[in-house]
Amino acid sequence: MKRIYLMGSLAMALSLSLFSCTDENSDPSGDDFKPMESDGKYVGEAVGNFSKEEWYPGGELGTTDNVASGCYEDESPAVTAQGLIDDFNAGEKFFERQFTSANSGFKGLGPTSVRRSCLDCHPNYGHGRRMDSYTTSYGNGNGYLLAVYHPVDGANSNDGGYVAEVTGMPQTQATEPFKAPIDESQIKMQWHHVTAMESGLPMKFPDGEAYDLIYPEVTIPRSAFRTNPNPYDTGNKAVAVRLESTIGVMGTGLLDAITEEDLKAQYASTANYYKNVAKVANVSEYVNPNFWDASADNFASGAWYPGTENTGVYADGGNGKPMVKRFTYALTRATLQDGPGANAIWNITNVTRPDRPKLYTTNAWAAAMAEDKEVIEKIKNDPTSPFWASTDDEISKRVNGLLKPGTNQFSNEWHNFEPEMSADHFYEFMVWHRGLAATNGSGVERLHDCRARNEVEAIMWHAYSKNSHAYNSALKFYNLSKADRDAVVMFLRSI
Repeated sequence: MKRIYLMGSLAMALSLSLFSCTDENSDPSGDDFKPMESDGKYVGEAVGNFSKEEWYPGGELGTTDNVASGCYEDESPAVTAQGLIDDFNAGEKFFERQFTSANSGFKGLGPTSVRRSCLDCHPNYGHGRRMDSYTTSYGNGNGYLLAVYHPVDGANSNDGGYVAEVTGMPQTQATEPFKAPIDESQIKMQWHHVTAMESGLPMKFPDGEAYDLIYPEVTIPRSAFRTNPNPYDTGNKAVAVRLESTIGVMGTGLLDAITEEDLKAQYASTANYYKNVAKVANVSEYVNPNFWDASADNFASGAWYPGTENTGVYADGGNGKPMVKRFTYALTRATLQDGPGANAIWNITNVTRPDRPKLYTTNAWAAAMAEDKEVIEKIKNDPTSPFWASTDDEISKRVNGLLKPGTNQFSNEWHNFEPEMSADHFYEFMVWHRGLAATNGSGVERLHDCRARNEVEAIMWHAYSKNSHAYNSALKFYNLSKADRDAVVMFLRSI
């Protein structure tokens, strides 16, 4: 079972709450809960015990002073300073626009895809919103990705490997004449209310205020899969589904600004806390051993970006140096050219480019499309299609060959396509990712599947089980007065 390692920000926030106070009548769970005065007007000024520099978490070249809506769209000052603003603005177009299968400036969608644009998953440049159904129409804010796997217990356990018949980020859209690997109209999603905490905590705080926790249940029937073989016929023949919401794409300018020395110091500090203060039996339960070797008090080999650790060059071939991974959910990327968005602009839309000459598909889907009589008939009636041939058997072979994930789309025996995104356009897109972060109206829900509708629920989910690494911190929050709980929420909303 995969473990997820979290830093101790929740514990730090809760420790601050011991010194906090606020109006007993405030209601942090409501949308109208706002500080009496925005601290935005003090950005860049020495105020109270804040120095001027403390307002710039990414340094002056990595932090915006724009505190209005739309700040997610800002370039970092470093982009302007390096004369890259035109590239930044051009890259923004690729993030916002929908790709199509037509011959246009944003051509190349499909043949199957997760979404048609980046903005579909990242409303207002932020993370996805909690949804009541798995509909991926444009503009609805659904940033969910499906995790489809074979549960080890054969029912619905939280472990097991991904099914091989659909892609790791499963696709529910397709361009004509093809059909999506999963028919999203058959995906069933329900939200349930927690009736009792596994940890034994009551569903009310000691002062009597109730809290409510919800969680999703998602199922996909056999008939929804358009693959050969069907996932229900492989592995242990059981299929389970979990949701994962997208994260915000803004703020990479801030991540860039963190030095590797500071990253190392944070890992060392966290490991030291668990080893010498909390005195846990196994530090690797709390600090990812793939990134940090607690015994050596240094980065583990897994912390280094594979494209730079041994070769001394960046992923694009330029001279470089070893770099610590810092981007994406799983901390898999470290460089601009292969940073956040480098993979997604390819596998979300299936838009090819010189360094991504193959489709994001599976052999099982290619085989199913090659056998689908409706698909074959549509191609046979369109002689302009690159999949067209004089017989059904030849069409089937071309479909299977061209849709396979191992086929080079630019050099093969059936039809040589042209790259759909140029290297220059990809560079502009990656420069655009050097944007910023602030409150801006994307989804306000939290946790991996947006089950926490506000900060209180996010904290209390960490108290659901005593096995939670943050249980003690969440328990402290549970025992606070309402005034101090409100103060913690205000603090979380201010960062």
